[in-house]
Amino acid sequence: MRRPPANAMRDANESDIFGALRMHGLSVYPLDLPADAIAGYGGITYLVEVKNGPKATLTPTQETFLETWKGDHIILRNLDEAIEFARACRKRGSVTIPLLGQSINGKIIMNGGQGE
Repeated sequence: MRRPPANAMRDANESDIFGALRMHGLSVYPLDLPADAIAGYGGITYLVEVKNGPKATLTPTQETFLETWKGDHIILRNLDEAIEFARACRKRGSVTIPLLGQSINGKIIMNGGQGE
């Protein structure tokens, strides 16, 4: 995958979502590709993609990447989802059971490369 230009657009809500995750004790490191950030808590690392609202879609590059990714990932669209995800990470602590199949607002948020 190519690295996007330095002036690539960021989602408008990304800063708020990253702040909420950090306030709940997660470490967050912004990226450009393959996702918007990596976040970690209790020895577990997650790929985080931020989308601005319910209608925002993945780019073709993101879709291709997630089709082959064998690890966990999450798509966060608002602060409520970010806080719920952070709380789930904290509740899980340092247990190494992934959040595979967990849901936020009735939607599966991680697929671990297994499809939805």
